[in-house]
Amino acid sequence: MPSRSEPDRFRDRVLRALLVLMLVPSYADGITSDRIAHGDETYWTAHGWKTFSLLFVRRELDHPYWTYGLDTPVLAKNELPFFLMPPTRVPKLGLGLIGASVHAFGVPQPRFRKYEYFESVEWNRQKERLPPHATLTAARLPAAVLGIAAALCFFSLLRVLLAPGWAFAGALLLGLNPLVHLFCRRAMADAIAYAFSVAAVLWTIRACQPPDRWARYLVTGVLACAAVSSKLSAGILLPIVGGAFALESALRRTLRPLALGAAAGALAAFLFVAWNPSLYGDPVAGVLSMWGVGNEISTLQRVIPIFALETVSVRIAAAHDLLLGDFGVLASHLNLPVDHVLLALGVVLLARSARSSPAARVLLLWLAASIAAVSLWPPMRFDRYYLPAVAPVTAAECVALAFLFRLAAPRIARALRSLRRVPAGGPTLEGVGNHRGPVG
Repeated sequence: MPSRSEPDRFRDRVLRALLVLMLVPSYADGITSDRIAHGDETYWTAHGWKTFSLLFVRRELDHPYWTYGLDTPVLAKNELPFFLMPPTRVPKLGLGLIGASVHAFGVPQPRFRKYEYFESVEWNRQKERLPPHATLTAARLPAAVLGIAAALCFFSLLRVLLAPGWAFAGALLLGLNPLVHLFCRRAMADAIAYAFSVAAVLWTIRACQPPDRWARYLVTGVLACAAVSSKLSAGILLPIVGGAFALESALRRTLRPLALGAAAGALAAFLFVAWNPSLYGDPVAGVLSMWGVGNEISTLQRVIPIFALETVSVRIAAAHDLLLGDFGVLASHLNLPVDHVLLALGVVLLARSARSSPAARVLLLWLAASIAAVSLWPPMRFDRYYLPAVAPVTAAECVALAFLFRLAAPRIARALRSLRRVPAGGPTLEGVGNHRGPVG
């Protein structure tokens, strides 16, 4: 990666500061109210508090909490419509961060309550099925802070390929994307995993830039582990990161990137188990139990069939409608139906640069893995399932927008210059504008 001059670095710092100043008020909007509440926040807040308390306050690693429910289905037959997710069957980092925030602010302890998904938020609040407002606000803060950090990482990621202004615009578009903006203000692990994923991709790009430095690979492994340790949907990082390091080894004809990547992967695997006491007894069985949650989610199709995605074609159509429609880069902000064209052009431009640019190669892997995941897996049309694909789609479209602007900029400049020129002896622009008869 070529070194930047001090003025360039100063400009980047100013743009990052401006990005934070613009996102903080937006992310604070509604974070203290029930306006954006979701029933899953009851689950994540209560179990987050319990997870952090047992790990760092009481330090009880042998508590039954860590082993209960390994064989319990995510949707117990006698609990409908309550969505039962045993805490042993989910990663622990996201839970721990939510619980840490609740403990740090000294707010009322959340209680385990059965949220009724078929009732309104107001009804659940009246029945005290949601955490107290102060508790809910504290539980939402980790996602909000990490969501803003993800936008900063995305700015740095785009700066490898684009000018500062375009990197800033892309980071702002991502931070204010309706899907990202909503879930980064909820007490759920989805946004936490999303934020760590963006950071992991940034450091994958940095690791692939020569010279090879082992520290970059290890940071990549830690961030990828943090993402997967928040939610298993971040597991799409495995083919992205692994594929990027394998490609670097093949193109450079050296095993060093692959060897360093393997070391980073070993560190990530160790940390994934170390951060989750549920895996201490039998890591293999524990991981398999957690992995099985994804397939069991399909049992929700019989409870709320209106959201069911039962075939691959229907899943692909849902991904298309959401990523390029409701949550499209331009469709969601300007209601312009051009995201299809921009995405296709962005893919072509990245592919053209892939031979010489590690960043382009990583972005193509990120885009391919995320699009495949959200198009083939989701059994239900839940918006949060599509969060992993928003950032790579935004990156590809920003590359396309920057390219189109470079093509159009000279023509726009010539048009503006022609408007300023006044022909010798001819009418002024003001005269033309006020002339009531034929000119000439």
